[in-house]
Amino acid sequence: MEGWAYQHSNSGQLSAELAARIARVSLWLAGIGAGGPALIAVVAYFGGMVRTSVVYLMLAMVLVVPAYRIAGPAYRTLNPPGPPPPAPTHCVEYSGGDTKCPGG
Repeated sequence: MEGWAYQHSNSGQLSAELAARIARVSLWLAGIGAGGPALIAVVAYFGGMVRTSVVYLMLAMVLVVPAYRIAGPAYRTLNPPGPPPPAPTHCVEYSGGDTKCPGG
């Protein structure tokens, strides 16, 4: 509901904060979704329940794919790429005597 309200208002800062919170929750849920069954598999294996550990390990391997698809965009939302490097503002001489100058 909060996302819907911010989406229909023209508040850029509140929308950015909401997007960051959604990304953090998405990362957390992806980690719990795939990491939880993996942790259960490890505990079950060392507890002597081999069949249970195999079942939970298979479940963890299946859940890694949707967790990756959820976590990837969320990570990119929290860590956007840096700005591109600036274009050269002076002539650059290449081997052979050619130069590349801004504007032509």
